[in-house]
Amino acid sequence: YIEPTHDRNIKFKKRKLQEDTIENFIQRYIDGEKEMLMYAVMRFGKTYVACRCAKELKGRFTVIVSAKADVKYEWISAVNPYKEFDGFDMYLSKGEGGLYEMLESVKPKGIETYKLEDYLNDNPEKHVMLFLTLQDLARYVNGEKSESGMKRYDCFINTPVDLLIIDEAHYGAQGKEYGKGIGEGWDVEEGDKDDEEISTSDTKRYIDSLNLNDTVKLHLSGTPYDLVARGKFDENNMIANFGFEELMEEKNKWIEENIEKIRSGETSLDQNPYFGIPNMIQFGYDFSDFDLHEVFSEGKVNFLNLFKTTGLKFKHEVEILRMLKAIDGTERKDGVMAILDSPSLKKENMCKHIVMVLPRKEACDAME
Repeated sequence: YIEPTHDRNIKFKKRKLQEDTIENFIQRYIDGEKEMLMYAVMRFGKTYVACRCAKELKGRFTVIVSAKADVKYEWISAVNPYKEFDGFDMYLSKGEGGLYEMLESVKPKGIETYKLEDYLNDNPEKHVMLFLTLQDLARYVNGEKSESGMKRYDCFINTPVDLLIIDEAHYGAQGKEYGKGIGEGWDVEEGDKDDEEISTSDTKRYIDSLNLNDTVKLHLSGTPYDLVARGKFDENNMIANFGFEELMEEKNKWIEENIEKIRSGETSLDQNPYFGIPNMIQFGYDFSDFDLHEVFSEGKVNFLNLFKTTGLKFKHEVEILRMLKAIDGTERKDGVMAILDSPSLKKENMCKHIVMVLPRKEACDAME
């Protein structure tokens, strides 16, 4: 655990895309938007930018939730040691560096119960940031925690949350059980018996577990495809929409603007704010590039139709195999670049893994 000492200079180099995102957050908030999405790939700096948004909001209490417990160290290390976030202290829900433990250690003599609201009233210069896992929050709202565990929530649960940051928003937060603790929880599996809207009273009970009555929600994700497809977010409440292409454009732009300084030794490539972001090469194919006559004969061709399954096999197994063989060079096809048959890739043994994103679980089973 990193104590909130705030005695180090900031390690982050300012990036234009980050500054643009923070400005978008401020403007959307001024316009009255209470729920926003930061859609950006890894290496963009979503954690740092979200903390900057909390600072710009000038509230007193920020809560970060995630279904991935391990990311808590990333959040703590982004805030607690640095001068830029002086007065913004990050805590956990329990253990060393826990909020409850901090409140107990600073509790005035003669006071039996000292809660977060009391602490904030006594320390007007402080802004508290708290990391919670969605799993732990669900146990609290369901009354499944021990007496000592309940104490660790009771100390802050009624304090109004100014900003709720939902990290990895595509993962866990939209699930029926974990999401209800933060006013989400509408995601259901196809054919689920409980495939209906959560009742108003039930949703309110869960929302009241955290004081979210006037809270700004900031969702962070590098893959929010389902959230966008369902219409939860659009260009009006999306404060960032950046992929690797945008990062690489900014990286190359900095090099072009500083080429003379680099040549003279006045600066170096590692001073580039985007230094370390890897090059990403993308290739795209059209379905029409391949021999998919049977699939085309059935009408519209898309991933759902192409990878349709019957039992544990693909309906169009022959066509799929032919397509994959054209890509890896096993069977040459005019007009199709066999990217995996590149001599340099083979010589250096560079392609050791292939990630396939398929439309349904049944398709994954059939591919395996």
